Amino acid sequence: MHFHTIYIGVNYKTPQKTIEWARSIKKTNPNSLVVVVDNSSNDAFDLEKEIEGIALYIDSGGNLGYFNGAAFGLHKIEQIYTFEWIVVSNVDLILKTENIDQILDRFSDASIVAPGIISYDTGFDKNPYRLSRPSKRSIKIKKIAFSNIVFYNIYGFLSRLRNEAIKKKHKETKKCEEGTKIYLPYGAVIFFSNKYFESGCKIDFPLFLFGEELFVAEQANKKNQNIIYVPSIEFENYEHASTSNLSSNSVNKRNYKAMKFILEEFYN
Repeated sequence: MHFHTIYIGVNYKTPQKTIEWARSIKKTNPNSLVVVVDNSSNDAFDLEKEIEGIALYIDSGGNLGYFNGAAFGLHKIEQIYTFEWIVVSNVDLILKTENIDQILDRFSDASIVAPGIISYDTGFDKNPYRLSRPSKRSIKIKKIAFSNIVFYNIYGFLSRLRNEAIKKKHKETKKCEEGTKIYLPYGAVIFFSNKYFESGCKIDFPLFLFGEELFVAEQANKKNQNIIYVPSIEFENYEHASTSNLSSNSVNKRNYKAMKFILEEFYN
């Protein structure tokens, strides 16, 4: 069976947000297939029953992480369904746009589409995440920042100052136009064309969490695949519903491993 667009959402102990995410897609784009990969299948909440008739439920058997959970779901469904686009998504999002298939058809040269991801808290679009490739030096600085809690706190403080400056500048500058080529999409939701997979790129991530966007962008960069910003596809984002439960120490360690991996894999 063929679907133009298949949405894969990864749940970890956020069942209500998962239900709202799935309903928003079926309401706006009813001809799409919605898939929920449940990384918290031992949860007492019966998510499978709640999304029956809305989404296809897949039990991952444990917490595989974000992209690996999505990859698990993809490998299950690609035995049954064909597609033109796969959407990997967090579930702390609400889809606002109808007729997305028609929008995607206008960007047939793209391997990845970065949609508009509007923060519920700030009203700002989180895409494009980066327009150009970060330098090796900047990745090294991030790796050092995540190496211990003191460096992380300093880096975090400076990052917050930078983000506030960006927000102020954001109000005064023109946004990127629809169809702009970018380097890095924000990872909360990413659209992958079947061209991405046909080129040999993948979403199976060798780590548990963090660094997924860079992993995707670097593969696409190596294969000369286009990443396009399309803000006419719009999601509302309620931030990191799952990762907010992680301790700062855990976040540091996982980010450090991610930066180390990106450096060794793509910057040597």
